[in-house]
Amino acid sequence: MPTKLIRILQLFGGGSVALLLVACGAMEEAEEGGMPGDQEGAPVEVSEVSQETLLDTVRLVGSLAYADSILVRPESSGLIREIHFSDGSEVEEGDLMVRLDDRELQAQREEAKARLNLATQTLERTKRLFEERSVPRSELDVAEANYTQLQAEVSLLEVRIDQTKVRASFSGITGTRRVSRGDYVTPETIITRLDDRSQLEVDFQVPERFLPQIGIGTPFQLPRIGVTGLDIETPEGEVRFIDSTLERRTRASQVKGVVTDPPEGLKPGMFVTVELVLREEPEALVVPEAAIGQEGPVKFVFAVRPDEDDEEVFRVHQVTVETGLRYRGSVQVMPEGDLSAGDKVISAGVGILRINDGDKVSPRDPRELANTEL
Repeated sequence: MPTKLIRILQLFGGGSVALLLVACGAMEEAEEGGMPGDQEGAPVEVSEVSQETLLDTVRLVGSLAYADSILVRPESSGLIREIHFSDGSEVEEGDLMVRLDDRELQAQREEAKARLNLATQTLERTKRLFEERSVPRSELDVAEANYTQLQAEVSLLEVRIDQTKVRASFSGITGTRRVSRGDYVTPETIITRLDDRSQLEVDFQVPERFLPQIGIGTPFQLPRIGVTGLDIETPEGEVRFIDSTLERRTRASQVKGVVTDPPEGLKPGMFVTVELVLREEPEALVVPEAAIGQEGPVKFVFAVRPDEDDEEVFRVHQVTVETGLRYRGSVQVMPEGDLSAGDKVISAGVGILRINDGDKVSPRDPRELANTEL
């Protein structure tokens, strides 16, 4: 034992001998082989680089309305003779819903047809006489004009008769029936409401800064419907209209989208949250946000790979990256070096770890580290 150490032992007494000897042993071990655990490397939490489709979205507030909804009215006045629908009936385009009394018009048409038949015979006879030069041209002109006039009169009466039949303008669901047989109606009378439930229109406003990123056909989702939210499958739709002007007060543009074949439970007037897709990255490399380190303007991740000479030894490789879209704790990276899907990166403590490029580490799954702490 060196003379200096013996003098220190004499000063502190025999009780401190064991402690100093342990310290000396640790110092000698550090000089010979380094600190304990250096062979394996410091334990680090790692996660796998994944490749996903990321969406750059914005959430806005909108409301629902039927794309087609009308108040059904008759085209002419008269008494209702027949009603062919009930409250909440499903009707197809062209289906007869109401028939008005058309007996007077039917009689007028029969009378006009009889006069047209006579005018047809007169015209044919006048043509033969004109060819035989028995009548002047003026009589033939009068016969032709009379025939044409009666043809138009019959056609007009047929149109008026058809107007006594109220038909569905499109396929949909009727509302409450507001008339009964025997009621006298006019073109101002509301018979019922007709809604096309195959499509729902979503009305919302898009702020000026997002308008360059959307267009006709831009997809969207409705992740929340109503004040309390409906427990239904998230409806999807696409933008069909973008107003060409901005509201001066809000600096936003009116936008309308359409949801085709909406799920049950959606009703016009409901409040909805519109998640509008501004941009899509189909094959983005994604890492946890905690995996991103930064020194000045430079961002990087620590990739963990097996050593070239020993696959049981893992070393750190610093890879410079640019970041892109962020989504629920993950971030898109565009590497400037070697990094691809399936690689392992340090996913925790990057900002405080004292490691350098090429250092040995011991990769651990986050769940394994959590169990170790417990």
